Order: sequence, then C-alpha cells, then structure tokens
Amino acid sequence: MTSVGSAYICGSLVWNESIPAPSTAFINLSLLYFDGSAWNRLPASLTIPSGVEAETPALYLSVPGSRLINDGMLTCAIGIRNYGSIEGSGTVNASGQTRQVIEESNRQDKFTAHGDAIFHAGFTTIGTTDTNGITTKSEIIIPAGTSLTIPKNVTLDATAKGTITKDTLAEYYTNNGTLVVNGAAIFADDTDLSKLGTITGTGQILIGSSTAYPVTASGGTADTSFAKEGDTITLSPAAPSQSQPWQV
Repeated sequence: MTSVGSAYICGSLVWNESIPAPSTAFINLSLLYFDGSAWNRLPASLTIPSGVEAETPALYLSVPGSRLINDGMLTCAIGIRNYGSIEGSGTVNASGQTRQVIEESNRQDKFTAHGDAIFHAGFTTIGTTDTNGITTKSEIIIPAGTSLTIPKNVTLDATAKGTITKDTLAEYYTNNGTLVVNGAAIFADDTDLSKLGTITGTGQILIGSSTAYPVTASGGTADTSFAKEGDTITLSPAAPSQSQPWQV
C-alpha cells in the first residue's frame, strides 16, 4: 500500500494497527490506472472504526465517490483535500480543505474545521485569487461542535490584504463552532465582533486599526470573550453560593 511519500488505498480499507502506512506518507483514496491512452482514477474508501486512531500528514479524497467513513479519530497535521465525502460520527483533527471545481476556470476551496483543528501558517489564505485565468475563492468554515485554533505566532488574515470588507466577510468566514485565537486574527475595519461567532483564546484580534483584547471575568461571566477600547461589556453574577468579588 505504501511508497515513498505516499500511500494509495485501492478499493475499500478498514484501518487497524497493522496498517504499514508511515507517519510521513500522504494517504490517497484512489486507484490510478492507465487505459491505454490516458491515466484515470477510480474512487476508494477508508473506514476508521470506533475506538481506533489513525494519523497521516494529509488525506486526499482524490475523485468524486471517494469516501472517508470515520467513527474513530483521524489526525492530519496538514489537512484534507476532499473531492468525495466525509461520513461517520468520529473526530477529524485537521484543517480540512474541500475543493469544489465549479468550472474549469472557477474553483471554490472550503477549508473546514473537523474536530479540534489547527490553523497552520501558510496552509490557506482566504479570499479570491486569479491565476493563469483560473479564479479560486477560498473560505473558512467552523461547523457547530468543532473548533479552529490559531496558534501563538500564527496570523489569520481575514481581510485578504484589504479585499474582504465587513460587508463581504460572510462569503469567506463562517463560525458556528469556536475560533480559538492564541496568535492573531485580522478582520476588516468596522467589523462587528458579535458577528464573528464564538471566539476565545489568549491572542489578539485586529479590527482594522483597533485591537480587541481577551476578556476574562471571575466572580461571574461576561457577554463577550474579546472587546475593543470603548466597548461595553455586560457582566452576569455567578450563583449566590459561588459569588466572588468581580475581576475583569
């Protein structure tokens, strides 16, 4: 199944501890074959049973029909490129990339957080680019029940160097889970923090030229986890038995 730098899965495979895929190999769910005139790919499937952990730098569901059936845990340090389907009730720890080719000259990349994903420096830049006549739109999606963490010393630029505004951000950024900012995140000027979904962490958020800082409250809860200078924070006291002096 393995070769230097890659591991091709042909047909249907159930992951187990005997799989000889090295930790440095990318897993590719496809069968590559030559029909006499051109190279083609057939879809394949990988099943990770409940209680089983699998790890690979990257997973490629290379063709429509390729399937990841995950009821265990899959960790991908780089991510997933998905032309097929991800199914099951398990956890994928990766910043997963879904590329949907709408037309040959019009592509859409959706970087979806599965499980507790890590945003890797240089992995993706959201926005729209035009290269050699191919237009690619890239966006980040954090589904409910998942998180995307920006590590210390890593920056997510959600302005695409100024081309994404507060009015167009929703086309490129969807947060129904939790964005954990331990590094930095940059959003367009006048972006409403309340529209960015749940954000936690110890890092820094830049709204244009303004900085939003983490809010930590003891003795109760605050209605926001980040706030800019001049923002109003609503504090709710803890239960009487847990009441302590406020500290913000």
